[in-house]
Amino acid sequence: HCGSAEVLREQRLLKVYFAIPPICYFLSKESKKELVYNVNRSNPNSKVNDFLVRSDDLIEEMEHQQRLEYIFSKWPLLAVLCRRVQMWKDISFLCALTINLIVLLSYRDIQEPQLPNMTSSRTRQLIVGLAVLQVVMSITIFLLFLLNTGPLLYRKAVRTGKKRSQKYIPYLQAQTMLTTTESKQRRRQNLILSSLFDFIDRFIMWFQIAKIFILHPKMLYYMMYITFAFLGIFKFSFFFAFHLFDIIVRYQELRN
Repeated sequence: HCGSAEVLREQRLLKVYFAIPPICYFLSKESKKELVYNVNRSNPNSKVNDFLVRSDDLIEEMEHQQRLEYIFSKWPLLAVLCRRVQMWKDISFLCALTINLIVLLSYRDIQEPQLPNMTSSRTRQLIVGLAVLQVVMSITIFLLFLLNTGPLLYRKAVRTGKKRSQKYIPYLQAQTMLTTTESKQRRRQNLILSSLFDFIDRFIMWFQIAKIFILHPKMLYYMMYITFAFLGIFKFSFFFAFHLFDIIVRYQELRN
């Protein structure tokens, strides 16, 4: 549990050792890769500043993963599902490749698909069977994403909502202080303003929560992932072509 870093001091390269807190081992590989690829390296100062900005989110993620490990110790089946996320993604990707390959080989016109040496109904049953598996994998991946990332997005949205609501606090508090007189009418106004402040505070917070959840790139991608899987079953098999975008999502180099 010990790390080291090389520091240049007085023209001498020194190796400094430091303790690694146990919670650091809960940082996911995906977050490590994202930090390595996306940190600002334009100059040494910006690199350090960007790392410090990201550190709060990284610490929060490690604490969340530590809490999940405690839950997994009580629910072994849930632990098995969550620790094999990459396997579920691989199965989903293979299903998408297989379905699109079957569609490519079986559709010759707008009629029913038919593979060589196989009837049209059997070909359709094969596509539907793989499509159902694709839907199950898509929903599983989405739920595991919510379990791993949902609480972090929620806390981030709450922090952002509170910062936004702080803009309205001075004005509303000033109005409340101005209306604290002995008359019943003024007291009623004071109560109305206090209720208005609570309503605005809650509205901004929940608006930020909805905004961050809905506009999060991976949240949007997984929601579309499930939607196109259902469209592929109930509408047309060509909708499964969307799942080939998983090639880009799987590799950080392609995303850049």
